[in-house]
Amino acid sequence: ADPQFLITDFATLFLVGMILAWARVKTGALWFSIGLHAGWIIAFKGFNLLHDNVASRGVGNWGGGDTLRSGVVPLAALTATAGICHFAFRYFQNPQTASNRASR
Repeated sequence: ADPQFLITDFATLFLVGMILAWARVKTGALWFSIGLHAGWIIAFKGFNLLHDNVASRGVGNWGGGDTLRSGVVPLAALTATAGICHFAFRYFQNPQTASNRASR
């Protein structure tokens, strides 16, 4: 019922799921998605260890929330991750896609 939660938190989690699914489809294996998720968890936990909550911050929940799960800043970081993955996927070939191309 809270539109701010829907935009800030749910959009970030949805984008994470889309990137992980895209990595699985493009590589044909689960290991790349597992590595991405592990890297995000390490970054998330490291941020929480180093982050000091300040009651009167200027950015607010829209720019960067209390954690890396909400706000525009995490969405921008995930978009940058998707861009990096796009270039990394050039070196991977999905075995199912390769066999479909060979049979044509």
